[in-house]
Amino acid sequence: LFVSPERLLNEHFVNDLLNLQGGVSLAVIDEAHCVSEWSHNFRPAYHRLGRILGDRVQAKTTLALTATATKKTELSLIKQLGIPSDGVLRNVRVRDNLILSVMRVPELAREKTLLHMLKY
Repeated sequence: LFVSPERLLNEHFVNDLLNLQGGVSLAVIDEAHCVSEWSHNFRPAYHRLGRILGDRVQAKTTLALTATATKKTELSLIKQLGIPSDGVLRNVRVRDNLILSVMRVPELAREKTLLHMLKY
């Protein structure tokens, strides 16, 4: 499930996430440097991601991905997202056993399929 930071500000959407059996096991923030670089004026919803994912959505794990973070940006992400100091991996090589796929699902089965995917 891909959503914008602004979507996570929607109370109805967050309530739907909270109603998932088992909750949200993993939240992934792609281009995570935007949390630090864009959050102050361009897209303030980025600034609230750490609190929303941790306090409100109660995501069990947060994975923040970026290839362009400076040391200053990294420190900002650690603080804003509540990442433990030993939770940072640098220079991780791309593994050839990871696959991204797209699944077409009939309209009537989308919600059920999405809820199933979010559980696992």
